[in-house]
Amino acid sequence: MRKNKIIYWIVTVIFSVFMGFTAIPDVMLVPDAVKFMHHLGYPNYLPYL
Repeated sequence: MRKNKIIYWIVTVIFSVFMGFTAIPDVMLVPDAVKFMHHLGYPNYLPYL
């Protein structure tokens, strides 16, 4: 049971770190990210959410 818990938390932390890193360009409003969001038809305030 302890082994499963450790594996669960390792995977959860790795997933959270990757999600955080992929959100950085959107929050910083990198021009490529803004262009991509505009291409998809989303409003400019959406990357902050």
